[in-house]
Amino acid sequence: QGSQAAPDCQRPGEVGIEFLPGSFKDAAVKSNLAQTATFTVMGASASLAGPTNGGSIDVVALNANKYISVRYLPSHGNLVNELTLNDNDVVFTLTLPGGSTLGVSGPGTKVGDMYRYALPDTFVFIPGEVTVAFAAGTWSDTGGRTNLAATEHFTVLGATASLADPVGSSRIDVTLINQRGFIDIRFA
Repeated sequence: QGSQAAPDCQRPGEVGIEFLPGSFKDAAVKSNLAQTATFTVMGASASLAGPTNGGSIDVVALNANKYISVRYLPSHGNLVNELTLNDNDVVFTLTLPGGSTLGVSGPGTKVGDMYRYALPDTFVFIPGEVTVAFAAGTWSDTGGRTNLAATEHFTVLGATASLADPVGSSRIDVTLINQRGFIDIRFA
């Protein structure tokens, strides 16, 4: 029984609390063992709203939309300072299958409680996992707290094709392939 003052959690991050062995007892007078407990203090952050973190979207639909939607989450008790969103900062970077990247800049267009960030007309998604890395410090809430860096993912789904015969990465004699006169392709 008893408590101590909570740690001063002015900055986001993980907080650890160490319970020393024998520092308290239960009703049956049994002492505690050594233990460490942790919790995370959240700050202002951004999150994918469309497509969603961990979700998937059809390649044709995503390429037709030409935008990514983001939801801004201020720290507890505060609102998003929308004045800090209306600049040309790179808000997030997309890393596509194959490793190419695209920095996406503001300002976004507010739609409901989200912001849409337009992608270049020439930009084309391909099927595979896309990583979205949100840059730290690109916006703040009304409490003056700036956003934390974060990384989220989504999967782009779509039709794919692969070699069935000859099998991809295999070798075949030039005379044999020319005698056959065909290759088999598997569409999925």
